[in-house]
Amino acid sequence: MDNISENIFRDNLNTRFRIHRDDADSVELELIECTDLGSTPKQEQFSILFRGPLQPFLQQMTYEMKHEGLGDVSIFLVPVRKDAEFMYYEAVFNRFIEQE
Repeated sequence: MDNISENIFRDNLNTRFRIHRDDADSVELELIECTDLGSTPKQEQFSILFRGPLQPFLQQMTYEMKHEGLGDVSIFLVPVRKDAEFMYYEAVFNRFIEQE
C-alpha cells in the first residue's frame, strides 16, 4: 500500500490486520484508534493503535500485514502496554504531503 494516510486508517477502524510470522501461525490485530498528532497542510503526523492477543508477544519491528480491503502493508509496530486481556501496539507516521 503506497498511499498510507490518516484518513485510510481512520476509515478502517475496528477492522483486523493479519501478520504471518515465519516461526508460528498468523496473528490478528484489530485497529482500534487513529490519532492526529498535529498535522499541517504540508505534513501529516498521526498514530494508530492496534489491540492483539497477549501471546504471542510481538517484538518492536516492521511487520508485513494483510488487510482485507487495504491489501499488504508494512508497518513498524511498538508494544506500548497490556492489560489483563490484550497487548497493544502503536505505529507513528510522520510524512510530507505531496503538493499538487
